[in-house]
Amino acid sequence: MNLNKKIATMLVVVGIVATMASSITIAFAQNMGTYTITATPSYAHPVTGAVEDRGQNAVIGQSMTESFVDQTALLEVYDNDENYVTIRCNLMDNVGKVQFSYQLDAQSEFIAIQHAVMQVSEDGTSADMRFALPSSDVIVKASIFITPMGRDIVMFMTFTDPIPGSADFIVTSPQPISEGAASTVSLADQQTATSPPPAQADSPNTQVVIFVVATIAAIALIAIIGFVVYKRKAADAKP
Repeated sequence: MNLNKKIATMLVVVGIVATMASSITIAFAQNMGTYTITATPSYAHPVTGAVEDRGQNAVIGQSMTESFVDQTALLEVYDNDENYVTIRCNLMDNVGKVQFSYQLDAQSEFIAIQHAVMQVSEDGTSADMRFALPSSDVIVKASIFITPMGRDIVMFMTFTDPIPGSADFIVTSPQPISEGAASTVSLADQQTATSPPPAQADSPNTQVVIFVVATIAAIALIAIIGFVVYKRKAADAKP
């Protein structure tokens, strides 16, 4: 292997290390605090592609799900690893009932969850609904009774891209929202709430990860420089 190929190989290694560093930092990004997240609604299951709604019209169904759920949602993370997600639901003047459930992965069973109505718009067309999840990485299923249609529609949603902040959502302290038959809990029945601390940019775990990654990158660069210097000295030493 010539000098250029060896240098190229070392640069690829450094690139892999940098990619790993990026992934690790993202994994530790959700410290205790509040985040706005992206809610992505889907008429079909986001992993399997299966449609549970009896309408079976993908075009109309996807349009309806995107109209029902706002793209911006709220994630609350607490120091006891509890995660609460609040979504903003539209078309509520045409909705009779909403039920939620989640699954940890595409192969597991859906688990029904309760939700709380946090606030309703003045015209009654939108409402913020909050529920507890074991993680923000789960798949959520919603069963929504559309009054003009006289039946439920079934949709799914996933959550990504946490950014520190809370937008115009109501932030509360964690309440015991247990698993079981889905139901609506009135906001008036909840206790007086307090906000969790703002999202922390650098927790001890994050600092440790950054230090380790920086050390690995530094060692890799030193190895490259040392290799290049050694080869040049060897080349100069030849008669």
